[in-house]
Amino acid sequence: MIELHVLPSTLDWIDGTAIAVDRLCGKSATELQGVPIETSEGMRTLADLFSISRTESSDETLSIVGDCSRFQRLGVNHSRGTLVIRGNVGDRFGERQEGGRLLVLGDAGDEAFAGKKEGVSIVFGNCGDRFGAPLPGEKSGIRGGDCLVYGNVGDRACERLRRGTIVIGGDAGEALGAQCIAGTMIVFGDVGEAWGMGMRRGSLIFLSDPCSEPGCSLSDPKYFELSFLPLVWKHLRKLQDSVLAFCDSIESQRAREINFPTSRWVSRQLGDMSIDGQAEVLCMRRITHMTTSDFVHESNEEGEST
Repeated sequence: MIELHVLPSTLDWIDGTAIAVDRLCGKSATELQGVPIETSEGMRTLADLFSISRTESSDETLSIVGDCSRFQRLGVNHSRGTLVIRGNVGDRFGERQEGGRLLVLGDAGDEAFAGKKEGVSIVFGNCGDRFGAPLPGEKSGIRGGDCLVYGNVGDRACERLRRGTIVIGGDAGEALGAQCIAGTMIVFGDVGEAWGMGMRRGSLIFLSDPCSEPGCSLSDPKYFELSFLPLVWKHLRKLQDSVLAFCDSIESQRAREINFPTSRWVSRQLGDMSIDGQAEVLCMRRITHMTTSDFVHESNEEGEST
């Protein structure tokens, strides 16, 4: 395990591309100190920016302690092991993640997990605008894996989502899930205007009825019991338990926790109807709020999102 403690600095920005598990974990203590890092004032070394400690272990974990708000593109192309930021982190964190595990025990800047392909991504604070959105010139945003954000996300989150499961434990800004292609988004808090704009497929799940207007045309709601939903909640609880156990091993204070539901009862609408979209918008329901006769049972195959 390698632990880096951020040193005081007046640099405007620091390129975090070279600060990665696969680039650092195989190096000796001397080699680590000399790793070149690009900054707003020219090249620096890892030892110029951090105090470095290393523990001999087969565990591929890189832990960065301190405020990383000026670090851009930390976790880019992350593919194995665990990178944990014990503080805030700057823009484009986790860009093009290919596997492994990325954890932020703080807030993340704009365009976090842009172009993410696989792996587990956890942010225990808030994320800025364009969370999981497409990179410039690309046609799709997040393409796989699991993302849990325990706080809020900004505008245009999950734009052109293609695959994966995204959990937003707080509020989402405007245009959530715009032009969604597939995948699953779950929102525990409120959502801004124009959500679901241009959705073609995929699932957008709200824990309560959204208070803002959608950006898409939806079918009339129908009520279902979706037998696949408990499997989703079970998967997310298991994922959270694993991450919290890891956080407990490195932090004295317990990380935040999401209380995932167990219900399978929903109201279901399809959209965006204006483009013949087959995305589904699900709002969780309690069976005690209406009689069983108000619901229609739907099989697992019919209820699964694409």
